[in-house]
Amino acid sequence: MAHLWLLNPRWLVSLALLLLLVIAVAWGGEKATPTPQPKVGGSVNMQSFSFPPPNWHPHVTNTVQIMSSSGIYNQLIEYNPETEDPFDLRGDLAKSWEISKDGRAYTFHLNDKARWHDGKPVTAADVVHSLDSMVDPDAKPPRAVTQSALSPYYQKGTARAIDDHTVEIPLKIPFAPDFLPTLALDFVKIVAKHWDESGIDVQKWENAMGSGPFKPGKFEKDVSIELVKNKAYWKAGLPLIDRMVHFTIADKGTVVAAYKTERVLMTNWVVTNLSNVEAARLQEEEKDKLRVEYVRDAAFFFFFMNTSAAPFDNPTAIPPPWWRMTRSSATRFAGSTLS
Repeated sequence: MAHLWLLNPRWLVSLALLLLLVIAVAWGGEKATPTPQPKVGGSVNMQSFSFPPPNWHPHVTNTVQIMSSSGIYNQLIEYNPETEDPFDLRGDLAKSWEISKDGRAYTFHLNDKARWHDGKPVTAADVVHSLDSMVDPDAKPPRAVTQSALSPYYQKGTARAIDDHTVEIPLKIPFAPDFLPTLALDFVKIVAKHWDESGIDVQKWENAMGSGPFKPGKFEKDVSIELVKNKAYWKAGLPLIDRMVHFTIADKGTVVAAYKTERVLMTNWVVTNLSNVEAARLQEEEKDKLRVEYVRDAAFFFFFMNTSAAPFDNPTAIPPPWWRMTRSSATRFAGSTLS
């Protein structure tokens, strides 16, 4: 009975007019901008500020090399690109991990679907080999970047394969808070033991082989580096593009022209040849096409004390105040370059 008023003709007319008004507002007002939908496939061209040196083994790399070859390889873990938390870590080759109760070792469980580009499975033996390679003080060529990053936490020869898909990594420092973030750095790549020991020239681009979403493509020295889709990639649905090409463009005028003509769509690194002022001017001129992202905290630093030399060999000793530290005490720090 309470709703019989709706059957009154006067109310029916009013309801009809109200509905027409709602429809008119919905269709006659300002149209909502549709959300761009990502497209799968195609090629992405990128600008590289410098052409990499000729050594392509990932453990001999520097930042210029890894930015062009990163997609060929995987890591144990990685920084999660799908969240806004810059410190969010997720598994890459590892599907899970845990630390021992005494904080002295991590155990990683590998994804049993992971495959190298030649179809062979990724195993714990590959992880052990890679870790030892990255911190090997006698390796030729030297592991300048990986050794300095990992050696404070890991000692060569201590990791062990528990089974084909489980690896234990002891720590030099119990409960080392920076060990996992270091493992997630882009240059801490896992390589295939059988590839690294095959006798082929693993430093050549055409011989690069990993487990990642891309394989090495066309290589033009001082011009461009191509990566092509790994069609048998073990992560379902990835990669989302078929190809990427890294063009080396150093001249500022050419860089600006390349972006304006859409010859390149993005940089392949957080470093570019343009100054902040030049980048802001380019964005203003092409504001319907371009967006400049300013990256902070894009470097990592390590500071470790030489615990084999006094006074740092005594945990109960109090180091001298920083403002009164003398040259003799300062140079006791490992790797110190103080002058």
